[in-house]
Amino acid sequence: ADFVQPVGRVHFFYTKFCDDAACTKEHPSLAPGSPFTLYVDCAGARACNSSTSNRIKVIEQSRLGINDLPSWSPSSGCRITATSSNVWRPGSDASGGASSDAKQFEDFVIGPYYVSNVPTSRRYDICYCDEDCQATG
Repeated sequence: ADFVQPVGRVHFFYTKFCDDAACTKEHPSLAPGSPFTLYVDCAGARACNSSTSNRIKVIEQSRLGINDLPSWSPSSGCRITATSSNVWRPGSDASGGASSDAKQFEDFVIGPYYVSNVPTSRRYDICYCDEDCQATG
């Protein structure tokens, strides 16, 4: 007979763009060059570590799906892709704080994207690292 066995927990993290660290006003999209707070909700279950060793990386969206690979894959987009050159600030060493409920990356600015000198909308993928963010393997 088959018996259902627990295999672990799945935590779903989500991000939102806000005007302030408390995230009182959310935005579905952003204007290039405008500062915003990138808010990472830690699955509503205190799933983030209570430390400041967390980091965020904004990378170009992949049409090939490499950004959808798991973090432990050597080909994962978050592992092998550099931060987008359109990210003006903060740097890759910015921390979202020590809260285990949410991480707030404040004063984020993403610059405009041009195609043939025409400003164009752009999609990005967001990589969140909770700890040991300098490890490569």
